Amino acid sequence: MGRWASAWLDTLRLVAALTVFVSHVIKFFYPQAFPTSDRFAHNAVVVFFVLSGYVIAYTVDARKQTLREFAIARLSRLSSVAVPALVVTAVVTVLLHATKPEFYSGVSHGHEGVRFALTAVYLQSSWHHAAVPSLDGPFWSLAYEFWYYAMFGFAMLASSKLAKIAGVAVCALAAGPEILLLWPCWLAGVAAYRLRRSSPAMLAAGLVASGAALFAPHWPGPVGSSLLYAGAFGSDFLLAVCLAIALSALGEGDGSVSGTFAIRLRAAADLTFGLYLYHFPLVALAAAFAPNGVVVAAPIVLAAVIGLSLVTEGQRPAWRRLFKRLLPVLGQGRVDA
Repeated sequence: MGRWASAWLDTLRLVAALTVFVSHVIKFFYPQAFPTSDRFAHNAVVVFFVLSGYVIAYTVDARKQTLREFAIARLSRLSSVAVPALVVTAVVTVLLHATKPEFYSGVSHGHEGVRFALTAVYLQSSWHHAAVPSLDGPFWSLAYEFWYYAMFGFAMLASSKLAKIAGVAVCALAAGPEILLLWPCWLAGVAAYRLRRSSPAMLAAGLVASGAALFAPHWPGPVGSSLLYAGAFGSDFLLAVCLAIALSALGEGDGSVSGTFAIRLRAAADLTFGLYLYHFPLVALAAAFAPNGVVVAAPIVLAAVIGLSLVTEGQRPAWRRLFKRLLPVLGQGRVDA
């Protein structure tokens, strides 16, 4: 992938992750303004879905992975952040329950053991569930991503037509209707990669349309309606298509992006997954102990999240080795991710 396209993707990842972070700072410190900020946080997740589809399509195309290699790469990537995030969330949950019971009762949805168990196996958003841990709401989208990876992996890399159909069908059954409703948003990213060409005019048009779609009313219903996180699947797909048009126009060249800048931007963007999953419990912790200290608390939380992300990013090779041992049945091969 050329530096020009890569820089755009990394920039969008950073902006989307920071949008979610700021939205949740507002949720805990300025709750009266949260309905507006939450709208943009949800749209940022749709952006993540499109980017994910684009990048995974590129990865499968460029690295010629087997199904086993693909599974190892995706599971190790998810686990390297999801498992530490669950640990951090559990620690914060116990701490707030013990020291700030009134605050905790205001944010807890109960049944935390069940919530953690379902989230650990990526079923927290399946079949009408909204079962993320109370103190880490962003986990909802990780289940969506997991099942999108799984369905795409079987569809593209399974060894026979029967295996492709059976694999996708089983994954779709496990995922449930809400997750499937937003799969077209993820597939829009795949289409953007497959149809890529260099077109500055199309890029500009796609970005303008995406900007307009960010402010479009949620349709057919609000997020959190009977369809839960997929309640606005119509407007979500509109945003996804507009962004996909822009991404498809990035082309393959390096443009005017320097190699040094691209490397530094990629290093920052690689921390966005950690930023997305680590920040919520830490913002809640800060709000519980310093409800009027947002000016100090937000930068401290951001610094802590960056530190955690740097540590866990370094553990990805260990996770790859673990899943190589756990997934022998799909055959042998290298792991590039």
